[in-house]
Amino acid sequence: MLDPAVIAATLAELGEPAYRARQVYEALTRGLVTDFDAVTTLPLALRRSLRARLSPLSLTERETRVAPDGTARKTLFATADGHPVEAVLMQVAGRATVCVSTQVGCAVGCPFCASGRLGLRRGLTAEEIVDPVLHFARLLREDGRHVTNVVLMGMGEPFHNYDHVIRAAQVLSDPNGCRIAAEAISISTVGLVPEIERYTAEGHRYRLVVSLTS
Repeated sequence: MLDPAVIAATLAELGEPAYRARQVYEALTRGLVTDFDAVTTLPLALRRSLRARLSPLSLTERETRVAPDGTARKTLFATADGHPVEAVLMQVAGRATVCVSTQVGCAVGCPFCASGRLGLRRGLTAEEIVDPVLHFARLLREDGRHVTNVVLMGMGEPFHNYDHVIRAAQVLSDPNGCRIAAEAISISTVGLVPEIERYTAEGHRYRLVVSLTS
């Protein structure tokens, strides 16, 4: 996934009309392409220029494990700078839910949590948060299915990475992009009050989940 602003800026530098940015964005989010050569709505010369300047993927798949009954699939990705990121696809009761991470490690340090023991390495960009959802969407499409729900409950505290988390949710719920219903996107927090107040004041329609632990 690429930042729409980066797409628009790159195409502007190439002297392309503004509508080309929309074509590229929709191809990445709705068309689920991973290579600009597959964006056949673009001229061949433009596809080559984009391939030389941009990469549609911000994460690389490293390892996948599948539950014996096939209902869960966990994939380990690597960021461009080598950090590990996990995401899980769960298929239960007709739903296909993707659980994504928002940070590499976590600063909260809950004693029962492996992410907390890592400590915080860095927050993920909105593109790195969205990419696993698109990855699993491509797999589901092979069986004629689609992602129905997204939960931001993986590695990290989402509200410690607030701006990127909200931007990722906006891309996922964009009717011109991934087209996942806002109400089907859940953002979890351990209870950061200032961020909860900000979230409420901004009027977001995503589900807010407060994680209560001992």
